[in-house]
Amino acid sequence: PGIYEVTVTDANGCIDTDEVTIENIGGPTVDAGDDDEICAGESTSLTATTTDGTAPISITWMPGNLSGATITVSPDATTTYTVTATDANGCVATDEVVVTVNPNPTVSVEDIAICAGADGTLTAVAGAGTPGYTYEWSTGATSASITVSPGSTTSYSVTVTDSKGCTASASATVTVNPNPTAAITGVDATCGDDNGSATASATGGMAPYSYEWNTGATTAMISGLTPGIYEVTETDAKGCI
Repeated sequence: PGIYEVTVTDANGCIDTDEVTIENIGGPTVDAGDDDEICAGESTSLTATTTDGTAPISITWMPGNLSGATITVSPDATTTYTVTATDANGCVATDEVVVTVNPNPTVSVEDIAICAGADGTLTAVAGAGTPGYTYEWSTGATSASITVSPGSTTSYSVTVTDSKGCTASASATVTVNPNPTAAITGVDATCGDDNGSATASATGGMAPYSYEWNTGATTAMISGLTPGIYEVTETDAKGCI
């Protein structure tokens, strides 16, 4: 940049002068924006802002050779993006922005079975991602473990959020097994002898059934009984009583 002067002399020694001013036309500047963080599998938008330079200004992003002031990216791993702004005079400016990809957490919860009227506990086990997990169950509970007592077989879901805001979900089914129904048929003792008997039967639940009398006997029928009250607890194959 500056002022440049030229003097012209002809064959007769006549002269003339002239001058020209050369100015510096500045190139563009470009700002790729702030670094960003996303969770694995998500997308984010990057926007470049240009100032100065001579229009029109073209913008190109790498990697990907993408054009435009705003682009949408979904990298699989942490990636540095470089934006290049080129103005009409061929002047170039560049800037970089880093998109950090945070891993998602994992969560698992096992199915359980309970007997009708009983409680069951579901426990969410979180891992991976960035520790500092929070939990949200479909019941509204926010603890890692919940106690439930559904009236019928029910599925429950849980969403885990890590300290970076990344999430994972899982579900489990609580199977409600029906309880068996017990019945006893008794035969009274006679003639003052210990000759009474009692026979237990079960319906519902799931066979086979086991029996436990208040006498300690474990058979369906007990005999040689004296007059009195006899109780039996029946347990089915699922452990329901």
